[in-house]
Amino acid sequence: MTLPELPTLAREIQLERDSSGAYGWRLVQAALPVVSDTQVLVKVGAASIQRGDVEVSEMLNSVFGVTDDLTGQIGGSDAAGDVVRVGASVRSVAVGDKVVSQFFSNYVDSPLRDDVLAYSHGWTLDGVFGDYVVLEETGVSPMPRHLSFEEASTLPSSALTAWAATGMGKSIKPGDTVLVQGTGGVSAFAIQFAVAQGARVIVTSSSDGKLEKMSRLGAQAGINYRENPDWASRVLELTDGRGADLVLDMGGRSTMEGSLKSLAREGTLALVGGLGGYDATLPTYELISKGATARGVIAASRAEFVRMVAFMEQHDIHPVIERVYDFADFQQAMRQLESGDFIGKLVLRL
Repeated sequence: MTLPELPTLAREIQLERDSSGAYGWRLVQAALPVVSDTQVLVKVGAASIQRGDVEVSEMLNSVFGVTDDLTGQIGGSDAAGDVVRVGASVRSVAVGDKVVSQFFSNYVDSPLRDDVLAYSHGWTLDGVFGDYVVLEETGVSPMPRHLSFEEASTLPSSALTAWAATGMGKSIKPGDTVLVQGTGGVSAFAIQFAVAQGARVIVTSSSDGKLEKMSRLGAQAGINYRENPDWASRVLELTDGRGADLVLDMGGRSTMEGSLKSLAREGTLALVGGLGGYDATLPTYELISKGATARGVIAASRAEFVRMVAFMEQHDIHPVIERVYDFADFQQAMRQLESGDFIGKLVLRL
């Protein structure tokens, strides 16, 4: 087989420090990465951005940041593209395969281990924001056949987190009520996964326009929390006082009280995000008195990713993409991400 000729230089988005020492992102030309025996080289077709890409630099610039200089580390965790080189020991991936990156480079199957958490793309390892990126064989999965590069690039973090938060296709029963907070990437996927399993979905947002768009995904009720500050009481009204069987808490500190109030007896609280702060207090009395369960959510394994893709193909689920930017316009995409003025996902096309 004749391998395609590759360039010697390619674009990457790397961490850099300014004159004050603060971290930010820059677009650079860098030498094409070298593939080791266990790795593959992927020509990226598209990459999606998420809140975590902003949190990396925020963490590094905070008093809790690491002391090592991470200048030059490639950002991003979620991408889709074509395999153009494989290492000598690689067996499950071949040149020409279309693949999707995984958030963790070696999370093949459950259970979640400490050594898995130590190797995450765009955080502790080089990420996927580049024309060509090197990934471990265990850090890629086959791309869904029914999705484009742009659509597939949204799956590794947002879709897989939503899949885990909604019980991985196992715990939602037809007729259950699911409360989803917000209209970002995880929330949009969660609505689609829950609806496909026969749940009644309630969604919260600060925008009637966003709520209308979520209704097109199958959400049966929407609550504008700016117009209804006590949105949890509205959830109870919509469920005849019963509450939601599953609540996806996205806000952390800012939404925890309302999430617990919204929860049905023997319901499940999925702790997904911390948009309002990660230092939330979890009132255990509320959980105990309702016989409820709270669980943290952090993506899932590659094996679970494959099961999620099969579910998406079965139900013809497509990601919600607000806008696709050219790779060179990544700073504009990041600004839109930080503004919150979008639904679903923002994507970079390479």
